[in-house]
Amino acid sequence: MAKVSAIQNNFNGGEISSLLYGRPDVDRYKTGLKTCLNFIPLVQGPVERRPGTVFIKEVKTSSLSTRIVRFEFSTTQAYILEFGNLYIRF
Repeated sequence: MAKVSAIQNNFNGGEISSLLYGRPDVDRYKTGLKTCLNFIPLVQGPVERRPGTVFIKEVKTSSLSTRIVRFEFSTTQAYILEFGNLYIRF
């Protein structure tokens, strides 16, 4: 018996829930993905590679845990805050 593989040319359903794995009658199942790792599904149907990250600067103390938070002061001003052990840098 021949093996048939369906071609999927539309991925704008994004990642679907495991509850939909056995529901091929649902439209979202036909356009969805089980896992969309390192890709972004577009509204028009295709997927594109996600952009990479950029190394900006080393934290003050890399041996201790720190948290980076975006702070938007206004629509034109935004800052990156670094919260560490007893300090805040921006």
